[in-house]
Amino acid sequence: MKQIFIFAFFIISITFNSFSIDIKKYQIKSGMIEYKVEGLAVGTEIVYFDDYGIKEARFTKTEAKIMGFSTTTNTLTITNKDWSYNINLDEKTGTKMKNKQLQELIDGITQKDYEEFGKKMLEQMDAKLVGNETILGKNCEVWDIRKMNGKTWNYKYVPLKIEINLMGKNINTAVKFEENIKIPADKFEVPKGISITEQEMENFNMDDMFKMIQKGVESEENEGNN
Repeated sequence: MKQIFIFAFFIISITFNSFSIDIKKYQIKSGMIEYKVEGLAVGTEIVYFDDYGIKEARFTKTEAKIMGFSTTTNTLTITNKDWSYNINLDEKTGTKMKNKQLQELIDGITQKDYEEFGKKMLEQMDAKLVGNETILGKNCEVWDIRKMNGKTWNYKYVPLKIEINLMGKNINTAVKFEENIKIPADKFEVPKGISITEQEMENFNMDDMFKMIQKGVESEENEGNN
């Protein structure tokens, strides 16, 4: 299940960086977020973003113990309006995918919607606003995302906390957040020495992803009731 929700967040992240139109994923131009990762996996994650979230780099370093086995993660995920990269920094290998999927999600969207595309993303996930909480002094909207069996705490659509409950809780909580800062351009570049191969996602769409996640959620609930 852990692979399912990691994949889900990866797909959601790349989807809204896919188009050349003036979309604002976040309502903040640039920033850096440092998360504490707790739950099935423990560790840290540091995210850099620019151009209102169109460019994003996510450095993740965690360790997980599942059924007596220990696994480590040391990855870098880079997204921009053209490509998405998923890189294993230990093995110095990675994949890239062309961001050409899910054009139907923006059909009929008005220019005003482009300014609030973070909200459109939440609506696509069937999320419900359930309250407000303060994280790092920022007033965050709390959204319940049933399709992912979790919640997100968003400040101007920037997630300062993410909670997913599949086979146990996994929580990313911001311990440091800097907004509207200068982000070095090389943060969004593939490091030297990384071998990249291209992958295709011709037949995948958001409905497929949500069905996969929901199947995992229902499976967990059925196991809990037995």
